[in-house]
Amino acid sequence: MGAKLLWNLIAPKPSWCSKVLKAKYFSGLRLRCLDGEHVNQKGTSIYNVCLKALPTFKEELYWVPGNGKLINIWHDKILGKDLPQIPCLQERLTVQGMNTLWDLSNWETEMPNRWAGWNMPDCPPKINAELKILTNHLAGLAPVAKFKKDRGGWGRYTGNYSAAEGYQRYAASYNVPANPRVWKNLWNCSTLPKIDMFSWSLTHERILTGENLQKRGITGPFRCPLCIEAAENISHLFLKCPYTISVWEDVLKLLGGGVRLPDTIQDWFTSWEKQYHGELIQKNGIRDCWLKLPKLICWGIWNERNHRIFQEKAQPAWKIASKVNALLGEIVSISKIPINKGTLTEKEGNWMKSLKIMAVNEAAAIKMEEWDIRMDCDQFESWLKEKKTFKLFFDGASKGNPGKAGGWSHY
Repeated sequence: MGAKLLWNLIAPKPSWCSKVLKAKYFSGLRLRCLDGEHVNQKGTSIYNVCLKALPTFKEELYWVPGNGKLINIWHDKILGKDLPQIPCLQERLTVQGMNTLWDLSNWETEMPNRWAGWNMPDCPPKINAELKILTNHLAGLAPVAKFKKDRGGWGRYTGNYSAAEGYQRYAASYNVPANPRVWKNLWNCSTLPKIDMFSWSLTHERILTGENLQKRGITGPFRCPLCIEAAENISHLFLKCPYTISVWEDVLKLLGGGVRLPDTIQDWFTSWEKQYHGELIQKNGIRDCWLKLPKLICWGIWNERNHRIFQEKAQPAWKIASKVNALLGEIVSISKIPINKGTLTEKEGNWMKSLKIMAVNEAAAIKMEEWDIRMDCDQFESWLKEKKTFKLFFDGASKGNPGKAGGWSHY
């Protein structure tokens, strides 16, 4: 969306909305407004979307010659081509005022609108090599006609921005996995919506670790809060930290462990299924549990990281592993995925028991009483004891009330 708005700013016939956006946030000529300083650095959400898309958008932006009056041969990209470095010739021609395609062009006398050739000045022999480089570079980049205006172009196909080509360009950037299997494994194995969205942001390397906060201009002692030994980045926090490795070992100890953690989060979602020591094809329930583990472990580690920073509370790795197992058992039970007891090995059966899942020839089931492992809350235990009655909670507030508002009642 941001790239489309930026393209409308420099399009031949900008809409009134684009004119307002340009006048409010950008300066300079319409075709060069993306190169100048921004008028207002703090803007609306529309401006922020444009600002986010600007670096990638400008990489594919170039000039399409009309009469060549606006195109600077030394600094502008013409039809997607950048001029090689020719400093001596650039200095000589700049002094003579020859900076644009128009300045270097000859026009026919009988048909004055038609381009006739290049008007290259005489140069000393020592820079003839640079003059030849310039001539070869400008081949095919000549102006079209005197009456035709220069315009902006984008992309490699039509010269006009399209959402399809824009997506392809963005997908080729460093933070978007090229392997479509990443997204297939990420979204096909669902957990909870908030955990799935967190995993998506994690795959894009967009969660606010210390490294990403520094990129946003926020300063601070950004060490890993789990080990206090290394700088906090995504790779260390979720894959390399000693505390994280302990959590992984505690979660997988009933399956024999021995899992090699990948180098990147993206590799995780492409190779995790192959890490299982056994056959997953005929054991749909086991496969589902296994594929959910990376999301849930990362979620548990992220919550522990936030608790240490904002609440100054720390828990041992085995406690996080217990919460991950309880949450996994709860999600699988709610999903009602069949787990066939006859296909389980001894290790898999013990794993299912640790998750409090009944491995039978029907949908997995979990006992309500075991949920307090994840909740870790005394109030939740008291609620379980009174679960045979209905309890209605209500909230309330009043102006100037010095005491509590709201409460609950049994029915």
